[in-house]
Amino acid sequence: MKPVTADQAAINQAADLLRQGRLVALPTETVYGLGADAKNPEAVKRIFAAKGRPADHPLIVHIPDKVALIDWAIEIPEIAWKLAERFWPGPLTIVLKKHPDVPMEVTGGQGTVALRVPVHPVALSLLQAFGGGIAAPSANRFCRISPTQASHVAEELGDKVDMILDGGACQVGLESTIVDLSFGQPKLLRPGQISKAEIEFVLQQPLLLPEANEKIHAPGAMEVHYAPAAQTVLCSTGQLKNIYQHYLKLNLKIGIATYSGEFEEHNDNHVILMPRDAHDYGRILYRALRNLDHSGVNIILVERPPQTEDWCAVNDRLSKASSDYQMLKIDGLNSESGVDKVKNEVLRKIGRNVILFQDIERMLKFLTIAGSHFGYLSELPALLQRKADTIQKLTMGQAAGLFLGNMYSDIEEYKETEEELKEIRLSFQFNVKCDGSSFETKKQMLSSIVADRNELIHHFLSKYNLQTIESCLEAEECLDQQRDKILPQHKELLNLVKYLRETLKEYDELVNSEEFQKQLELVNVRQSIVVQLLEDVSKQMARPDGWALLSLAGQLVKQHAPEELVAFNKKHGSITLKKTIVATGLFDLKEESTSKGGVRLLYKLKPEFDFEYSDQ
Repeated sequence: MKPVTADQAAINQAADLLRQGRLVALPTETVYGLGADAKNPEAVKRIFAAKGRPADHPLIVHIPDKVALIDWAIEIPEIAWKLAERFWPGPLTIVLKKHPDVPMEVTGGQGTVALRVPVHPVALSLLQAFGGGIAAPSANRFCRISPTQASHVAEELGDKVDMILDGGACQVGLESTIVDLSFGQPKLLRPGQISKAEIEFVLQQPLLLPEANEKIHAPGAMEVHYAPAAQTVLCSTGQLKNIYQHYLKLNLKIGIATYSGEFEEHNDNHVILMPRDAHDYGRILYRALRNLDHSGVNIILVERPPQTEDWCAVNDRLSKASSDYQMLKIDGLNSESGVDKVKNEVLRKIGRNVILFQDIERMLKFLTIAGSHFGYLSELPALLQRKADTIQKLTMGQAAGLFLGNMYSDIEEYKETEEELKEIRLSFQFNVKCDGSSFETKKQMLSSIVADRNELIHHFLSKYNLQTIESCLEAEECLDQQRDKILPQHKELLNLVKYLRETLKEYDELVNSEEFQKQLELVNVRQSIVVQLLEDVSKQMARPDGWALLSLAGQLVKQHAPEELVAFNKKHGSITLKKTIVATGLFDLKEESTSKGGVRLLYKLKPEFDFEYSDQ
């Protein structure tokens, strides 16, 4: 799905889509949200399906102003109005007891609802145009890096979202602060740009913090969240160089996010210098992690920021997106908590690899669907839809076989016969040149990837006992080897998708150009029986000077194609053969005096059209 500039017309269209129960990605000051009508349970379910998000994870409802609180919550305490007065619109979410009209799908089955008023002008305009609450978690696949640009949403969700409003880069870049006011003393559920100290100053009372092992049902509360596909390791400034040298010896390509600036970029690494200010760091954090993930690195090292109050939100996101280096060391991990931490890392990597396999399957199917078509112009849309419906139902193995046959085979020449030709036929074929040896290599690689995917989905967890450190490390090594094996194919398919999209864009521009449409109409005209008869007469019964009698042509056309002549005249708005000749634009016409004082009409094919169309 291509992002659309968020002007007023686009915002009005987005509001209409929301009323229809569709999904709209919208910019907020924090991250881009995947929005749906919060009062429509079926629309809300589509959010969970698009993200792959568990249904028991509550969503944040965005409302146009603080007055709307009474439509969504009950028993609203005075301190809620104080916080709304001070921080709304802005990146603060307040959890309150839900109004009976709020669907349970929005709250994850809980009796509370999370509410906030965004400050982004596009989000506010959409809320006003829509006239209701918009449930909108981050517009990315579950547990992946949150999007801070419209292009990130398109990359993450593609056609799973019905419209993407492009409102530029998010100015905060981290999800909102969440405060629970639904019971007793206020509790901070998630840190954000608005700090704990700022909230306590307004409330004039301390905020509770979650207990160490307390299970929190709130947005962004997963232990693993906001994560790149590449393994991401959080390490101190002192550890960074040693860890870098360790992974360098393993011939890994390394990504580094550092604010101390002690690394220079070269062939074996990719370095992003992060800001030293906490808010500036938070604004670009997700974009930096995404860029490192896309650079083809095997591992991302993140220099741990300062552990002060103003860095609380950044450190919270980094702790969920990465593994602490100390937790990866074998020594001291054979405790129950140590095993659990390494096991969680294994589970994260299983999810990482599953996402890569899903990406490969999706790209194989896209390349097969969009890589070629051939058919009559009027039938192409239906033909392509049937093709897409069929291919989407294939297994990954079936899709891989079809992809190989289509993408790496020689371009076939279609031999047209007169009996088959009934109207304009368009063909498009996107192929990659590949010799026999390379083809077999690609075939074996895809076959191996399909087998690895099936092994991961169906047998991996039963193969490894994740109750011991040794087994967890063995499983982790297997998963890393699997990722390293499939990344080159993933990258190759990404490039093919990129080139195909660019080619399709050029093809679409050509087919829809004014010049092409003129040529198309000309071909249609020349393929009509009436014009073909006129051409035949002008060539076969022409005088030595090249001119033919129009009266003779008229007799033959009326004799051999009377119904076609009537239809042709009607289409071109002509009532005489002379006007028909002029309407085609294909023939020169002139008058000639007869010996008896009359006038005869002569015609001939214009020189620029005196050629035959190939049937190829």
